[in-house]
Amino acid sequence: MKWIFFSLVFSVFWYDFQCSLGNQSPFFYKCVSKCIDKHCLDYDGLEFRMKYPRPFYLDLLRWTCGDDCNYNCMWQTVDGFQERGYKVPQFFGKWPFIRFLGMQEPASTIFSLVNLYAHVRMMIRMQAELRPDTPLKWLWLGYGLVSCHAWIWSAIFHARDLPFTEIMDYSCAYSIVLTSCYTMFIRILRKYWKLNLVITFFFLTFFLDHVRYLTHGSFDYSYNMKVNVATGLLTVLCWLLWSFLNGKKLPYMWKIRSYVILVALSTLLELWDVPPLFWVFDCHSIWHLSTAPLHVLFYSFIIDDCKYLRNEDMKYEKLDVIE
Repeated sequence: MKWIFFSLVFSVFWYDFQCSLGNQSPFFYKCVSKCIDKHCLDYDGLEFRMKYPRPFYLDLLRWTCGDDCNYNCMWQTVDGFQERGYKVPQFFGKWPFIRFLGMQEPASTIFSLVNLYAHVRMMIRMQAELRPDTPLKWLWLGYGLVSCHAWIWSAIFHARDLPFTEIMDYSCAYSIVLTSCYTMFIRILRKYWKLNLVITFFFLTFFLDHVRYLTHGSFDYSYNMKVNVATGLLTVLCWLLWSFLNGKKLPYMWKIRSYVILVALSTLLELWDVPPLFWVFDCHSIWHLSTAPLHVLFYSFIIDDCKYLRNEDMKYEKLDVIE
């Protein structure tokens, strides 16, 4: 659900993302042009004029000659801005970060992996505590796998922002939002298996069409944001309404309500858009870190709910035997 609120914040700052002062400054433009002319084989900046030994991870993460020029000129521009008493500028919608082992945003990359670890650990716990025949266990394991896949691409994207990794990050982020909505509907309407088949078909085809649209032509940020917000708000409202309606019957409903509220509060970090601390930790990376423990709360709700459903099914089975 954190991707839901990020989409809302993203819509607020999208104009600023497109109009970054750093990469639009004449100093940066001239610096990059001179660097490419001097050090790069062609104007596209893919190859170096002179080969020199450099760490293997830079080649692994596809840092070209032009990319190195952008990175070095970025810091020269930052120094120039600070010497003149100006605020630290953004470049292509992002704050300047110190490159670490080839990672463009090391903190966000590492904290994305922390979220991945949280999902894996809680899936192992769920597998251990729930019996194989537990109702909807398959559903939540599927949700966990989708989430793990998305966090892997989040880490890759923050490590190296390229057109393909960007598409994969945004597509997989929406897969979490849509899967959250899907699992919510399946849980609430689990007794209506025919309706569940229709819901499954609709969600699958909608996601495939969404990805197809995003990957054809230029990336439509506005459309992607609107779809994320619409799907996310529907999920949040339905979870909250259902949890309040069943609060007395199911005492563990406080967990899903707390999860939704805490996710919303953690997203407020995105509103505090300031230069990264030590050129490593920005609000976005701290937001990623803050969401990791929330997965524990959500999976705790899942485990409690699956145990409740199994007990309910066993009661009905006993009643059928008695009759």
